[in-house]
Amino acid sequence: MSLSVEFPGGRQEWSSTDVPNGRWKLVVKEERTDGALNLSLFFEPPAVDVKDQSFAMQVTFEDDSKHDYQVQATSSTSNQEKMSDQGDEDKEVAESRHGWLLTLDGGRIRGQLIGLSEEQASFDTSWADVSEIPLSVVKALELHPLDSDENRNKLASLIENAGAEDQLLLRDKTGKTKVISGRITGLADEKLLVEFKGDSRKLALERVLAIVFAKVGQSPESPSPEVGSLTLAMSTDDDEKVVGTLERSDGRELVVRTAWGEAIELAVERIVEIKVRNDRLVYLSDMEPEGVEEVPFFRRVWNYRVNESLTGESLQIGEKTYNRGLAVHSRSMLTYALDGQFDRFRCSVGFDRSAPTAGIVDCRVWVDDREAFSQAGLSQDGDMAEVDLSVTSAETLRLEIDYGANEDIGDRIIWGSPRLYRVPTTETP
Repeated sequence: MSLSVEFPGGRQEWSSTDVPNGRWKLVVKEERTDGALNLSLFFEPPAVDVKDQSFAMQVTFEDDSKHDYQVQATSSTSNQEKMSDQGDEDKEVAESRHGWLLTLDGGRIRGQLIGLSEEQASFDTSWADVSEIPLSVVKALELHPLDSDENRNKLASLIENAGAEDQLLLRDKTGKTKVISGRITGLADEKLLVEFKGDSRKLALERVLAIVFAKVGQSPESPSPEVGSLTLAMSTDDDEKVVGTLERSDGRELVVRTAWGEAIELAVERIVEIKVRNDRLVYLSDMEPEGVEEVPFFRRVWNYRVNESLTGESLQIGEKTYNRGLAVHSRSMLTYALDGQFDRFRCSVGFDRSAPTAGIVDCRVWVDDREAFSQAGLSQDGDMAEVDLSVTSAETLRLEIDYGANEDIGDRIIWGSPRLYRVPTTETP
């Protein structure tokens, strides 16, 4: 039997009997399946890699009959490229562990997942080979980019509604996403170990887009720092956000201690923005709401925005501009966990200056389940309202904007400079 193949670089021939010196012999393996004869041909690869290329092949059998075929190389024919392909596979495995860890205090940490148990995540970060981060301070783990608004909204909804079980956002074999609930017990051999409806299952890590961890046993949203300390939220040049109390600074680097007790050293040159959270004053714009309810009058949902208007502009109520605040649209309810840490809440509330003049809303602020502030018929034509409330010992604060007389037309509202105050602790000498 002989074989003739028209490669891009020219025609080459092989034979199972007459083999020139320095050339490979054509090897033929026969296999019968259900009475049909299948032939596998093994021959010397060409000098160049022809992966994914098509070419003509002619086989001459022992009876001198000739048969023509059009074939395609589906893998690399170069040994060097095969090794590179293997390297790519290893890279894909490694990339399936790369992602973002989202902490309850608003932190966003980039790294590689090294290990995962029921109590903690082991993360290879930019500042440590292994950071042991307890899940009590973690709300979610993103393992693959969420490349659609639908998936991003799914993850946001899962975080908002976190409950007694871990939630996994998965990609199925068809590429569609689905959510399953269970309890994560570990990680082994690129498999996520999950208890699901009483059964133990192993899920390929490459299928897991994100994990939202159970809320049971999690620490408060913002652990109370020692009085006199300074809490920093630092954004870095690679989109990380590190939150911690300042321990020291020498002008070249900052050292902060995280909610889980780890000391992190960050070079000043890596930091692109610092927001200060001191022990007395905390802005709602620096906190993640524990509950978000946004109900459109018709179909369009306007998601709340932080430190900018709903159209991406500066926050303005009348002639006053706010650097910090929340922009919402009716009907909206944002709920924040206070955990008894604060004494007063203050803010201004009014219409976005650029909103249509037809807007009318009812505005309420709830402290726990008590309506502490209410103003019906707040309009674009009227003055903004000032809110100053006691929240001593309160567990939650809820900001509500409801539809007014004109349905939801032009109901673009700004909570300007919404801030919480702690009572300073006086120590007796």
